[in-house]
Amino acid sequence: MARAFSRSVTSGPPTRDRAGYTEEDPGTGQVTDLFLASGLREALSGQDFKRGLIALDRAGWLGKGGGDRYRLQRKIQGKNINVYAVSVPEDELDDAREIRG
Repeated sequence: MARAFSRSVTSGPPTRDRAGYTEEDPGTGQVTDLFLASGLREALSGQDFKRGLIALDRAGWLGKGGGDRYRLQRKIQGKNINVYAVSVPEDELDDAREIRG
């Protein structure tokens, strides 16, 4: 994701128009994009936001909070931030790379 930085980075210049953060599972190496609401709206531009969330959920790519909530809270640089966690399995990323050539 462009305009996204690791959530573990604690210093550096402020980022203008940040789309979100990334986090990596140290055990599996799986990268999860943590979209801010504005960043996910931009990524889904041209689509209905709720339908986009439902499509991501049905694909198994969207993390869920409690109940049917799609937003999760993560502590980032000492602050609780609401994010949408999107994680595409590595094998599906490989398939997409093959299609694009």
